[in-house]
Amino acid sequence: MKIILTFLFFCLASCQENLSDIDPALKEWLYKADPGEDFQKAIEKKDYKFYAVYGVSFATPGTSVECLDYKKDIKLIKNTSDSSDNFEQVKYNLIARAYAESYNGFMESYLRKHMNFDCSKGAWSTGP
Repeated sequence: MKIILTFLFFCLASCQENLSDIDPALKEWLYKADPGEDFQKAIEKKDYKFYAVYGVSFATPGTSVECLDYKKDIKLIKNTSDSSDNFEQVKYNLIARAYAESYNGFMESYLRKHMNFDCSKGAWSTGP
């Protein structure tokens, strides 16, 4: 029985993404990103999506995920997680969450003012 449990543990562990393998280009983008500037560019393109970070499922810091359509309204920041195996991953997750919270705050304010976004009324979609 012990052998089977050990085998299953290693099978599951091998399926997990190595948290230290953050895409260098993505990390560079995130560390230099300006959520206010990126928000302005998105509005110019009529891209009204919110950023989300991975966890047990995913979260949209700064706004409620319950009122968004996952397929139409959310851009996920890759390589994020609610667990970490090194300091670089902790730093990346914190910056990703702070970026998403700031960006999403700008987006929600804009949509409330210009497109009648109101999460208290239930689901709302930014896309067709």
